[in-house]
Amino acid sequence: MPISATTFSAGLERNGRPGVSWTYAGTSPVRVIFESQPEGGFTAYVPDLPGCVSEGRTLEEATEMIRDAMAGYLASLKDRGQTVPQVEHRKLEPA
Repeated sequence: MPISATTFSAGLERNGRPGVSWTYAGTSPVRVIFESQPEGGFTAYVPDLPGCVSEGRTLEEATEMIRDAMAGYLASLKDRGQTVPQVEHRKLEPA
């Protein structure tokens, strides 16, 4: 179960809101999900960047690791002349 959802939005600047927020120039804010793991540590993933996943022993380490993963993901897209994929999110009630 996710323990924290954080918005990462240019320049890797931290804002004054609770949680962590960064903005990458030219992109919309993206949501990051942090999940605690039964064996310890945290997994972080970015639903708007398919396959962008990282982990850390602490929430702070997982935050830094996913920030680095996002930067690498976006740099790779730019190097290949691709744009950030369009992902649609919907809230649904359980069946």
